[in-house]
Amino acid sequence: MTMTPIQRAEALKEGRRVDRMPCAPMIAEYAACFAGVDLRDYLHSAELIADCHIKCYRHFGYDSVGISPMAGLAEAMGGTLAYSPDTPPSVLKHPLSSWDDLDQLRPPDPLKDGRLPLYFEAMERIRDAVGHEVKVGSGMGGPMSVASLVIGTENLLMAMIKDLIRCHQLLQFSTDIIISYMEICAQRGFGCSMGDGLLSKSLISTRLFRQFVRPYLQQIADWYRDRYGRSPSMHICGDTKNIWLDMAEIGFGRLSIDDMMSLAEAKKVVGHISSLKGNVSPTRVLLFGTPEEVREASCRCLDEAADNPKGFMLSTGCNLAWGTPPENIQAMLDAARIWYKENRGV
Repeated sequence: MTMTPIQRAEALKEGRRVDRMPCAPMIAEYAACFAGVDLRDYLHSAELIADCHIKCYRHFGYDSVGISPMAGLAEAMGGTLAYSPDTPPSVLKHPLSSWDDLDQLRPPDPLKDGRLPLYFEAMERIRDAVGHEVKVGSGMGGPMSVASLVIGTENLLMAMIKDLIRCHQLLQFSTDIIISYMEICAQRGFGCSMGDGLLSKSLISTRLFRQFVRPYLQQIADWYRDRYGRSPSMHICGDTKNIWLDMAEIGFGRLSIDDMMSLAEAKKVVGHISSLKGNVSPTRVLLFGTPEEVREASCRCLDEAADNPKGFMLSTGCNLAWGTPPENIQAMLDAARIWYKENRGV
């Protein structure tokens, strides 16, 4: 018998048998690709965002549906984006051109500014259609990612060395934006995960992370627990082994890690504190591999982390790439079913 994601989650929580391991590839804008929709049209229509995700979910039946405005934050604060038919938008002009203008910057209103309101409408549409089967929510960047949208990554990193006060000011501003967005999600009954692509040790040292980023992540995690009554989840890109324990100590109840990282190592370091999620390669395996290679990679992830003390969800190491063959996504879900049958019994 095939379970819905909500039924599967409830059964796992109660220690009952399920039909397969939880599996939720990071779909993001791939939903538009799957539905055959130009990304420029998708990003400007709540109806299209919802329709694409509903169609994609109904085809594959993965375990969560989420959408994120991310680059749209820059646009909502007066920045300019470059749009493409098959590539996520990039920032052409940041809202803040000079640190001297920081005091003039105003936070966006998630219900009024730019394309942000589209995401709440889209979430409502998705929930109306499939919310009885699967949890529907949103995602938001972490303080570093949001701050980089405001002034640019290079300027942000330089300020950590040359302009500490204004750097902290911008990170607090970004934290307030994140909490504001999450608050509206909470008011409407949606969860909101977080992701930050700028926490890799190739970009920021452990010392700078603890000085500049950890305090703001702590604010968000504390707020989230108080508001939602549970711990938030976090996706971190790149080589982040140096901060895994920090993230668990901050209070992130689930860590989603990049495919360049070892789930087995993460389990040893933080598995007693946090659930894990990951980490099949979205490019090397899912975009360019065969279904058999996808199944093998997925089963390796399950072998490494399915017994994580705080739980595990099979996923990708980052967002799915445009053009990923649908049969490869199906192979990932098939692997979750095959592995469970062979290792846990049905």
